[in-house]
Amino acid sequence: MLFKSLVNIIKTVLSSLKDEENTSSEHLSEEMDAMKKINEDIKYHEKKQLEIDHQIRELRLHQANRVTVFGGDGVLRLRREIERHHRAFTVPPIDPIWAPFYFLIVIHRQDLITFRLR
Repeated sequence: MLFKSLVNIIKTVLSSLKDEENTSSEHLSEEMDAMKKINEDIKYHEKKQLEIDHQIRELRLHQANRVTVFGGDGVLRLRREIERHHRAFTVPPIDPIWAPFYFLIVIHRQDLITFRLR
């Protein structure tokens, strides 16, 4: 009788420990999922921060250079193209550096056709 009683107590304790283990495992799994989500959020925000830092650097670079204020590197490329093909124009175009607009002002119709062909 004493032996059966002792066995029942051990079974009860063992069952209780198994329940605690299951509860702890579930809690651990939930915490791991939460940590994974936090890590994903951190990576997302770090990526966004890098993108914003890059945009700030670009804006500061273009702000300092009056040539790129109106359109960034595209204006520089356009100006180089105008300078490279300046002999093809009858009347030199007014480029965005001297006209505060982000488009090319071509005065002569034949020059417009020439510029579009390039």
